[in-house]
Amino acid sequence: DPRVRSSLSEEEMVFNPYKVEQLQKILIDRARVAFNDDAIDGAAINLCAAMAGKENGDARKAIDLLRVAAEIAEREKADKVEEKHIRLAQEKIEKDTNFEILKNSTTHTKIIIMAIMKSKIGNTGEVYEIYSSLCRHTEQEPLTQRRITQIISELDQLGLVISNIMSQGRYGRSQRIKITVPVLTIKEALKDDPILSALLMIND
Repeated sequence: DPRVRSSLSEEEMVFNPYKVEQLQKILIDRARVAFNDDAIDGAAINLCAAMAGKENGDARKAIDLLRVAAEIAEREKADKVEEKHIRLAQEKIEKDTNFEILKNSTTHTKIIIMAIMKSKIGNTGEVYEIYSSLCRHTEQEPLTQRRITQIISELDQLGLVISNIMSQGRYGRSQRIKITVPVLTIKEALKDDPILSALLMIND
């Protein structure tokens, strides 16, 4: 429906962190310019502001979320942008972001991600053992375990994995690592990599 066609600007803008109420006002003002009357539900604006406010208060991301939601609503030929379109937009943005990070990662980072994905227990020792095995399959020189731990920490900060320290009683503590990205997204991101695509065929 052309009534929900978005003309939100995609030019680069810099904003300071905002509170939810401020984000709501910004989105309402932008929507008045970018959308026809009654083309966006008020609840959708509120949800969009709440999501952006919960993350980091970035108005640019809030506007981008609304833009993607409008594109989804338009493809559905919906009469207006609703809350469901905001949620679908958030999922799409997260998937696209994770896909790009994975696709553009270094070869060793990709192998580490695959090692975590194939891991049963998820501790550092097991992940490194699987990583080393995958390196042999691809004729890559393995990085040190210390460097692998650093890369896992970086992946944790990016939100691609969750890394927790678990107590093992008298055996001390151990790091537990878990992939947070859907396996399908990982496979889609790596399938065109000439080195990593072969690893996708290796059984767990």
